[in-house]
Formats: sequence, structure tokens, C-alpha cells
Amino acid sequence: MRFAANYYDGVAARSQPAVIAVTDVGIIIFAVHGAMLAHWPAERVILAEPPRDGEPVRIGLDGTTARLVIDDPRVVEALDRVAPRLYRQVRLSWGGLARIVGWAGAAVGSITFILLVVVPSLSEQLAAVTPHTVRERIGFMTLRQLTRLVKIDRSGPPRARRAYCSDTEGRNALEAMVVRVAAGMAEPPSLRIVVVNTELDNAFALPGGIVVLTKGLIDNALSAEEVAGVIAHEIGHIHYDHPIQGMYRTAAVSIVVGLVTGDVAGGILITGLGRWVLNSGYSRVAERQADDYALERLYAAGIDSKGFEEFFTRALAAQAQGEGAVSGFLSTHPLTRERIETVRRAARATGKVFGGDHREWRRLRRICRRTRTAPPPVRIR
Repeated sequence: MRFAANYYDGVAARSQPAVIAVTDVGIIIFAVHGAMLAHWPAERVILAEPPRDGEPVRIGLDGTTARLVIDDPRVVEALDRVAPRLYRQVRLSWGGLARIVGWAGAAVGSITFILLVVVPSLSEQLAAVTPHTVRERIGFMTLRQLTRLVKIDRSGPPRARRAYCSDTEGRNALEAMVVRVAAGMAEPPSLRIVVVNTELDNAFALPGGIVVLTKGLIDNALSAEEVAGVIAHEIGHIHYDHPIQGMYRTAAVSIVVGLVTGDVAGGILITGLGRWVLNSGYSRVAERQADDYALERLYAAGIDSKGFEEFFTRALAAQAQGEGAVSGFLSTHPLTRERIETVRRAARATGKVFGGDHREWRRLRRICRRTRTAPPPVRIR
């Protein structure tokens, strides 16, 4: 008799569709296209699990991890006539068990090497040769996904319920702030500054020089210097290519996991770019680099880094009290008291972002009075 089956050969993690023939000498396994894959002697054919009503029948080859999964329950009756040890308990020889342990150890070692050595190196190399136009496309694709994942603030009047904050005076104040942060740079990066209309308190650096601030971050900041420090930090991530490297690294890890689990496409789809931004944090090394860059930039621009320190201190205090106001930033920029001490000890200027003009800070805080469905064209060079 012949039955359709899924065949696990005991080596590969994935099954393959097959057709089996139950004969007097055992089971002959054929590929769907007709080629013979294996022959299981009748005296070694056993039930891998006791049959259960409504569930597939699992047949094993004694002493191995090879399996056949068959939907047709009549296969048990057919095998009962030819397999004398069908109902014996599945057992593995010590040699077979040792081979399994050896293969598992080798696989774990290989995957660990790939994830810790190959993937980071490859990500850096790919980032180095990725053209700016490609980075921008990836960045805007990620931004669109991001605005679908966060909760847009729709509590205000109709003109303030869309995804991107676009009040003209607020955008002008934001542009003036970024120009001040970038003052004196020999080769200032090409930046696009976007404010997303969400109560989430966070900031992101995306490929293509895109810096994303949220309405929640601006609303909760106690000074313009806090926001300037966060912007300088995100520019640091862009300077060191962290966003594009991180996305390449995430994609590579998804492929490796997909190969192990047999779900390559699914693993990559699950790790959407927007979800990567929301759920993945930078390494401690990357955060330290961005911190150092921000402190150097603030000092060079003559901006007091006290606001940067106060933002971090407030973030940790809110986390300790279980408040959600700044938990978003903490989830993607994990903080330590050591980092705060580094900020506290850094050389400090005394200047204010807008000098003594508090009107510009108030204008920036009103940037979400008007919104739009597409990112406003605020580009700083």
C-alpha cells in the first residue's frame, strides 16, 4: 500500500513531501517525482508516538531521528502486519545520541560565530558601500512603517490630527536649533528632521540622515537644551552609520534564524523595519559613541550640555517610578548611571540654543498645531 507522507531524514531540519510503499520487507520512501530516497527494514520500523485519534501518525526508524508523518491512520494497520517491533518504544543508540549532540554543538558554535563575528563585519561593509539614495529610500520606507505602528495623537482640532507636525513657525525654530547644533562642523551631514505627532516620548535616527523626534519628546522636555542634546545624540548615530548597520544586522540575523527554523521569508517579514526601530536598541558601544559625539558637538556649538544630562536623569527617574513618559526612549536607547556620569563630567559650555529668546522655544513646542499626511520638506545641510 502507498501513503502520502512528510519525510524527515534525521539530518535536515525541514521535511520533504514523499510517498511511501509498505511492503513485506519494510518501508520504501520515494520523492514526489519518483526517485527512491530511503529503505527502512521492517524489523526497525517503530511508532515514534502512540497513535491518537485525529492526529497524524508518526513513524520512526529505530536508532535514528528519522521520521515519517502520515495523515492516513490506515498506515498503522498496514505496518502492523509487516513490522514486528512496531509498538516498541523509540530508542536511540549511544552512538546515535553522541552524533546528535555533536551535530547540535557544531551547529550552535557555527551560528554563534556567524552572529557575533560574520554578521557585524558584513553589516559594516554593506553600510560602507550603500549609496545615499538607497539609504534615503530605506529611511522613508521605515518612517512610513513607523507612523503606522505608533498611535497618532488625534485629540486636537482636525488640522492637528495627522501624522507629521508641520507648523511653519515651529519648523523654522526646529531648523534653527539643528543649524545651531551643527555649527562649526567641517562636513555637516545632510539631515532631514521630522516630528511625528504621537505622545510617545522618543527619538530615532534612520538611514538616509533622517532624524525623527516625537511630539511627546518635545512636550515633555523642560528646555530647548534637552531637545538639542537628543538631536546631537541622534546625529551621532548617523555619523557612525549605526542605523543602516543595525538594519543590515537585523536582516542577516533574521535570515540565519529563518534557515534554522525553515521559515526564511516569515522571519524577515516579522522583523519589519518599523518594528526594528521601535523594539531594537543599540549596543552599549554604539550608545557610548553617540553620547561622546553629542557631548563634543554641544561643546563645539557652545550649547550647555546640562540639558542633555537633565533629560537622561529625568528618563531614569521616570523608569524607576514606572512612568511611561520617557520609557520609549529607554527601550531604544538603554541607559546606565555610568553614561549619565560621563555626561555630567564632560566639558561644558554655557550657551543657550536660542540665546535669551524664549519665543523660539515656545514656537517649537507648538510645532504640532498643524499637521500633514506626508513628511514636511525640512532639510538641513
